[in-house]
This record gives sequence, structure tokens and C-alpha cells, in this order.
Amino acid sequence: MSDKMHTAVDEYLDEVLGKSGGNERHKTYTAYKDSLRGKWLPFCEANGVNEPGHATDKVMARFEGYLRQGAGRGGHGQVSPHSVRSRYRAARTFLNWCEVPRGKAKLPKVPKRRMVVLTRQEIDAMERAADTERDKLIVRVLADSGLRAAEFLSLTQESLRVNPRTRQTELWVTGKGDKDREVPLPAKVFERLRRYAQAHAADGGPIFRSLRRRNGKFEPLTVSGLGQIVRFLASEAKISKRVHVHGFRHAYITFLVEQDVDLVTIRDVVGHVDISLIAEVYTHTTAQNRFAKVAAALA
Repeated sequence: MSDKMHTAVDEYLDEVLGKSGGNERHKTYTAYKDSLRGKWLPFCEANGVNEPGHATDKVMARFEGYLRQGAGRGGHGQVSPHSVRSRYRAARTFLNWCEVPRGKAKLPKVPKRRMVVLTRQEIDAMERAADTERDKLIVRVLADSGLRAAEFLSLTQESLRVNPRTRQTELWVTGKGDKDREVPLPAKVFERLRRYAQAHAADGGPIFRSLRRRNGKFEPLTVSGLGQIVRFLASEAKISKRVHVHGFRHAYITFLVEQDVDLVTIRDVVGHVDISLIAEVYTHTTAQNRFAKVAAALA
């Protein structure tokens, strides 16, 4: 294989993903690196795909088969449909960056999983179960903003803004791909968060920190620490379903869909690249919820 494909992959990782900071975005970079260097490049070498422009629909179909036959596990045994889709998506995203036409090839299909989301009542119960204003705000801000864990943990006083034109209270965050966006936050929650930030993050650092000093200072919360707090509060609130930080994001999007907020607006607020995932997953989830409401009404 010529050096063109290797060079393009290296440039893509270095220039597009390698510059991203933060733990969550570093994990994304690592996953893409493993998929492209560990799966895509070996496939291209074995099949004579010398440069990105040679990745036709037929080539992508062969790549999907290559993944399904166990290339992801050293050639032994089949990988899960979700792993195939993830690795295929990494290659397709790379080709998009290379401006290779998408053609008619589509992402591999995966079995639909029923998404179990937190209800607004369960979220309220978790907030009530919290003993400190920090933990109450963790629940409420996650639930009312739909932020990713890394976005939430990066909030500072500077992130809290009031739109001068609309007077809408907002959070300004930097999401995946270093893209800035504005996320509306209810005024009452915004004021609580502002007061807390003034008292605990006056130095301009992250708002959410440990409650006890370490080496003489309050350390910023980590992703794992945030997860532990969320799981503890779910347990205290007697919620039996599996609860995790990203689950608040699922609940937020589901709630907006149920309130008939248009998908383009939801996409922009939560920082998705397109509306396809929202349309596929969350409209299906809300249809299940509507069915359950009908069944309950008729019981």
C-alpha cells in the first residue's frame, strides 16, 4: 500500500482529534486511533486500497464484512454489531474529512435496544436525596442542560451568561470537536448555580469540586468522582434502574422530544452532529412511553 492512506490517517488524527483536550475527548481520540490504525489500515493494505479516494461503496461493504468476521479480535470470533458499527463509523468519519463522497453505503445496522431513561419524578427524588447544595446542583444542572460529563465538569463562572438580546439564562460550553454552543438553563437553576459559583469558584476555576481539601485545596471533580456521586444519590433515592451520568443526557433529550421541541433545535442544543441519532433512538423511546401511557389509561 502507498503512503497516502497512512499519511491521511495520521493527519486526520493529529490535526482533528489529537488537538482535543479533556478526558472524554481523549477517549474519543483513542477509540478512533484504534479503529483506524488497528482495523482500517490493515484492511486497506490487505485489499489494495491505496488512498482515501479508492474507498468506494464496494470497498466499504468489504470492510464491514472484514469487521464482522472477527478482525476486531485478532481474527478469532465475531465482534458485536455495535463494535462493527463503531469501527465502521470511525472509517466513514475519516473519509468524510478527506472529502470522499459518501455514496450509497450506510452504517451497519444494530439491534435496537430499549432505552430506559430517568423520569422527571426520579430526578426530583435524587435531588431531594442530596445533602449538599453541590450535589443538588449536580443533579439539577445535568437534568436541565443535557451536558456531557466533560462539558459539565468544565463549567466555570465564565460559562454562566445572560443573552443580552433575549435575556435568556444560558451556559456556554465547548463540546466535541472544540465546538462552542449555548445551552439554555432555567432562570431559577441558573441563579442557584451562579450563587454557588460565586461562593466556591471565585478563582475562575471549575465550579464543581471536592467537598474536602486535598493538599490544602479543593480539587476539581473527576468524571469517575461525578459518576460515584450520581450512583450514590440514585441509591439513596431508591431508584432500581441503572443510573449513570450520561443517563441525564438521555432523559433530557427524551423530555424535549416529548414536549415536541423540533429535532434541529435539540441537535443544536445538545451538540449532536446531525439529527439522525435523535430521530432513530429518541422518537422510538417516546413512542414506547406513549404506548405505556395508553395502556395505563385503559387498565
